[in-house]
Amino acid sequence: MPNATDQFGIWENNPERVNADYYITDAGDAGLIVAHLRSGDPYCIWYMHWQGANPINGLGWAAFRTVVERIERHLQGQITWMRPSEVTDHYHAAGGWDFPIGE
Repeated sequence: MPNATDQFGIWENNPERVNADYYITDAGDAGLIVAHLRSGDPYCIWYMHWQGANPINGLGWAAFRTVVERIERHLQGQITWMRPSEVTDHYHAAGGWDFPIGE
């Protein structure tokens, strides 16, 4: 999921760059993550800048929690959460991006 638009406040911790709907709407019927799932993209690697998502003073932390809650509510069974180390472990074991998700 190539994307250079962090909507959790980016490195500036900017309130104008906080938008949970960008990723998934409250109804779960639109947003970047939903669009990638509908198009059949096999992988969605999500990243953000720590400055905006820091739970102590990040202006995007509440939006991040909202996105996670919406994903869990609307996309249950369609998403496999993985840490970066798990992604790289699967990648290397398969010799490339042809590894099955959820194993």
